[in-house]
Amino acid sequence: MFKVQATRLFFIVLSLLALAACQSTPSTPDDPLIGTYWKLMSIGGQPVTVAEGQREPYMVLQRHEQSVHGHSGCNALSGHYSQHHNRLQFSRIVSTRMFCADAMATEKAFVDLLQREVEPRIDGNRLTLLDDNGEALARFESRLMQ
Repeated sequence: MFKVQATRLFFIVLSLLALAACQSTPSTPDDPLIGTYWKLMSIGGQPVTVAEGQREPYMVLQRHEQSVHGHSGCNALSGHYSQHHNRLQFSRIVSTRMFCADAMATEKAFVDLLQREVEPRIDGNRLTLLDDNGEALARFESRLMQ
């Protein structure tokens, strides 16, 4: 019983932190990667679908402490990132541990992606994360933050 309550409390705190981060300064024209709500549209060449009752997978990179937060479709996630020479590396990614049968494949692919070093490429409101060979690993579209 205590373990379930502690897990719920952790999820609530993590969600509140994510919502507070959404109140941050929006991206600037010179750095549209930072502060933008990036909705995951496809990963591994497969379109992302959101099951009824699930949240859409997304990420937001914040300049403050070079943090990243978002949602993988089932679980909230957060961590850090660093940028060097047009490369993006995520680190210390943590997430809640709920099970959602319809979202687990997308979640695993998204979390696995956040373990890699990638090259971000922005074209208008679209972000593509590329591997070392220039192949698209995932595609995102920017959304207005509420």
